[in-house]
Amino acid sequence: MKFVRSNGSQLCNRLWSYAPLVGYSQMFNENVFILDFNGYSKLFPNLKTITKVHFINCNLTTYCCKVYSYIKFKLKGEDVRKTNFTRRIGGLFINGWEWRSSADLITSNRDCILELFSPTELVVSKCNNIINELKEDNVTIVGVHVRKGDYKTFMDGKYCFSDEVYLKIMFQIQFIIENINNKVKFIITSNEILKWDIQGLDYFQVSGSTSIEDLYLLSLCDYIIGPPSTFSMWASFYGQVPLKLILSTNKIQSINEFKIINAVDVFEDGSLFSTEEI
Repeated sequence: MKFVRSNGSQLCNRLWSYAPLVGYSQMFNENVFILDFNGYSKLFPNLKTITKVHFINCNLTTYCCKVYSYIKFKLKGEDVRKTNFTRRIGGLFINGWEWRSSADLITSNRDCILELFSPTELVVSKCNNIINELKEDNVTIVGVHVRKGDYKTFMDGKYCFSDEVYLKIMFQIQFIIENINNKVKFIITSNEILKWDIQGLDYFQVSGSTSIEDLYLLSLCDYIIGPPSTFSMWASFYGQVPLKLILSTNKIQSINEFKIINAVDVFEDGSLFSTEEI
């Protein structure tokens, strides 16, 4: 039995915190209790479909975190991230965020993870309709995750890029894809309303969309671009969509630079993203 908490941040950080422990529950047939998802649980109607995974009321979180800290202290400094998952420690409280890059646990149990965290039929229907309206023969749909808002202060604003950076990347991608005889349409997702008026690009932002709608929309695209973020990484993992992370010095030269994400900062080909690359 394992009790799992996230790092307490936004939706996709929590999803990545829980995914490896969901995988663990299936791999070892052990009960896993998710402690702090109550604020987001209404977005996902299938949370009761996996019998070994339980989502419990978040008002227990404070108590459970205290117990977690006590257990960690009693382990006399043992690094919980290195604890062997097969070791049976009844009632062990785990910070799932420390397991976010456990690609083996996540990918080998991908189907049940996707089943748990599938959005509502209303979201699925709305997003599918948008994609179907855009789809034509020889059209490639590129999802663009424009992260503003909280990224103005995250890591001192390193990844809060100007509109000009995003547009430059979009023109680069359009050039590459058009050279392989495809038209390009861009879907813009952002935590801010953008007022772009740029000639030469076919793009739009869904008016009034919610974060879960933006997330699922990205997962339905052919490619995704965006700054390093668990949001675009989850969309890539969920939809098996190749992702290109935007860095400050990016110049995209080939469609082969897009890769599917298997876990946080872990690409399908085994390569890793690190801030040390910048």
